[in-house]
Amino acid sequence: MALPLLQAAVVAPGWVTNEAFLAGYGVAQAVPGPLSHSPQPGSAEVVQSVASAGLGYMTEGVRTVPLAAFYGTKCYDTTAEATYSGKYPIARYLYIYLNKKPDEPLDPLRAEFIKYILSKDGQTLTEKSGYFQITNEIRQHDLDALGISTLAN
Repeated sequence: MALPLLQAAVVAPGWVTNEAFLAGYGVAQAVPGPLSHSPQPGSAEVVQSVASAGLGYMTEGVRTVPLAAFYGTKCYDTTAEATYSGKYPIARYLYIYLNKKPDEPLDPLRAEFIKYILSKDGQTLTEKSGYFQITNEIRQHDLDALGISTLAN
């Protein structure tokens, strides 16, 4: 399914630009959980529904849909490669916000917490939760930005 087909099905022609629709759909991805109501199990609504949710909400019987950013272009599935390359059009990062002054180092407790999250063990848990692990480039960028030089494991 391509996003333009979804847009054509739910938005009146000329109401929003393609860019605004794609941006709005991306914002909707930031809402935790499926963006749907709760139809009764076994109903046609359940069997034929399409909902928006993050990969961490995947359950048995639910699948991702390959998407293209524009009509007539190649559709991509939700693989780590397609996500990190930007080919899958509605992927997003999960962020952790720290309450710290920009010109001061992290305190030891927060630094250890971030080290763990970025470590192999932390990223293994991330993957077990249904999300993609970060790349080595992202890991190194984050460590450098926070002034952290070593990882847990």
